[in-house]
Amino acid sequence: MVVDIPILVTKVNKLYLSSKFDTDPFILSKKNIFGIFLLNSLCKKKNLPINNNRIDLSKYDQELTVQITERAFKNSGYCVPSKTLVDFNNMVRFMFLDEFHSYMDFHITYNRSQIRQCIIDFMKKCNLHEDIIGIRTLEKDYERYRDRQNEILGQFFKKSIA
Repeated sequence: MVVDIPILVTKVNKLYLSSKFDTDPFILSKKNIFGIFLLNSLCKKKNLPINNNRIDLSKYDQELTVQITERAFKNSGYCVPSKTLVDFNNMVRFMFLDEFHSYMDFHITYNRSQIRQCIIDFMKKCNLHEDIIGIRTLEKDYERYRDRQNEILGQFFKKSIA
């Protein structure tokens, strides 16, 4: 027997997950970091934290159906606390941005590609489109990332010279 549990995610996160895994439904397994996180976060209704705050439905407006086995359902539970949902969305967003930054660094450094074209290629790779997340948004994020990297390298070289 398989149990379906709905969890709330953002549009970007759902599209990013759908580019990596089959998300209709998303089958939890211990073979990927997202499945491990959610399996360890499951709890029974009676074990929910007292301060289980409501989640912002305007931000987390997509539903991802997660399938767990009957064994996990009986042993771990069937509820995901709202704080854990927010943490899960933050983790997916972090993994998305980490992959984005690595992709951009590689293609700009080694292929000498244009930033906008790299962003468009990455968006196609991750099933994203400009209605969900703008090219300019990702471009600004990459610029902030490069500024942080340059600042870290600058501090490192100052220490090594002194």
